[in-house]
Amino acid sequence: MIFSFLWNSWIENHPYSSTEYSFQIEDRKFILGIDKNPDHFGIDEIVSESKDSLITIGMHEKVGDSLKLTSMQEKMYFYNNKLIGFSINPTQIELNKIE
Repeated sequence: MIFSFLWNSWIENHPYSSTEYSFQIEDRKFILGIDKNPDHFGIDEIVSESKDSLITIGMHEKVGDSLKLTSMQEKMYFYNNKLIGFSINPTQIELNKIE
């Protein structure tokens, strides 16, 4: 009973949120999902309309004005709707927020 109360209280004060961004490199389409509580991210490649493929997943942390995205394979930065350091294209990539 006490655990349930504490858990519900924590959930109310730390709401879950998720934001998705799309981007394209040559003819390949990707989705970057950034979640809060827990603070993690994932990048999926859209293979077809009904199928996607997970490219990388990891944790994120706030560093100054940007988010540092860290996975087992790489480190990237998300800043001002741009992704920097993605291994497929390490230059700055413009992201489009999915509403």
